[in-house]
Amino acid sequence: TLAPTPPTRSTWAAPTVSGGLPVFNVMNYGAAGTGAADDSVPVQNTVAAALAAGGGIVFFPPGTYAIRNVTFGSSIIVQGAGSQGVSGSGPTAGGGTVLQYWTGSGSTTGDVVCRVAPPSSVNYTSNFTMRDLSIDGQKSFYGSNNNWKNYGFYCGQGGTTSLISYVTLENVTIQNCLTYAFDIERCTNTVLVNCVAANNGY
Repeated sequence: TLAPTPPTRSTWAAPTVSGGLPVFNVMNYGAAGTGAADDSVPVQNTVAAALAAGGGIVFFPPGTYAIRNVTFGSSIIVQGAGSQGVSGSGPTAGGGTVLQYWTGSGSTTGDVVCRVAPPSSVNYTSNFTMRDLSIDGQKSFYGSNNNWKNYGFYCGQGGTTSLISYVTLENVTIQNCLTYAFDIERCTNTVLVNCVAANNGY
């Protein structure tokens, strides 16, 4: 009898947390998950597919995903494969998801790792969940006492309070950001469960 073939990261199944929502695996849209390549476009394309379907789970298998300014939107669940907690070494072998700031060309002040809505011209955005992952802002890239403003998780400001609502973050660790870890400015009905912010700020 042949032993079953272990799943690759592109076929690694998301936990059943969706209540029947479709699952969109970022690996199937070209994300590398190695931390060495810019995964921003593949991840944003995954989100676009989920939004086109009316919402769903954007799933990140174990790995380190280097991204910058990714915007998620309404009716999206961002599901990782586990938060690694406060650590400078990234995910351990066989598990854990890290969304890491991409430090390649084009980096500028005001960048974020990811956000719920755009920084301006925000339409009503709601029902967003992120769970079971870590975010690393890579602030060592900028050097000490750098006054750039770079964020980990940003809801997206807009000019009117309550345009962004019903945001939930669960088992999320955000570390090594130049400024804010969880920036929930102007967002209402926001819930953080078992979340950690560490080593953020100038």
